[in-house]
Amino acid sequence: MHLKDNKIHKFDKNTSDQIKQYIPIKQCNFCRGKIFLPNAMYYKHDGGWKTSLFDEKIWIYITCKKCGHEWSLTHLGVKRNVYINIK
Repeated sequence: MHLKDNKIHKFDKNTSDQIKQYIPIKQCNFCRGKIFLPNAMYYKHDGGWKTSLFDEKIWIYITCKKCGHEWSLTHLGVKRNVYINIK
């Protein structure tokens, strides 16, 4: 599937839960709050991750619900060469 725009999109809960398995860091480094994945967001980005969902690479990030800091998967321990397989 192709992403037709550069807008920010939100993953559904099922997809967010699948992404969770790739993330080794589960705590915000600023406030020590838990990183909650149901709010995982994405947009088209050439420096992002290849996934089974889209033909293009996407940038994936999560906002800490406690302090509001946005964490990319890179800052949560996921290397950009990891292929993210979502069923």
